[in-house]
Amino acid sequence: MTAGLMYAMLADTVDYGEWRSGVRAQGLLTASSSFGVKVRHGNRRRLGRMGSGERQYAPNQEQAASGLAAIQFNFVWIPFICFMLFAGMLLFYRLENVEQRMIQDLEAKRQGGKAAIQA
Repeated sequence: MTAGLMYAMLADTVDYGEWRSGVRAQGLLTASSSFGVKVRHGNRRRLGRMGSGERQYAPNQEQAASGLAAIQFNFVWIPFICFMLFAGMLLFYRLENVEQRMIQDLEAKRQGGKAAIQA
């Protein structure tokens, strides 16, 4: 669900950028978003390996208390912390306040461009 929400918000961001600057930069914004996802996943894996390596994780064996604590931190607390950070960021996402006006302005601009092309 969150991945779909990210791409819906990305489309809104592309429209907002076109409305504010007149430039529709969907390729740049989508590529930047994709790069950010890859960096995030790479860092997450690296942090997970570092955390389990420091806590003496041993695969296919009974885990020590420090290994279990690392697993709990990686699968419970890191996602919870990230969720809270991103939920806090959503409090500043105020695009819905101008969305209707933005859509009307963009549609009028696109209709004007079509009329100029047909003439």
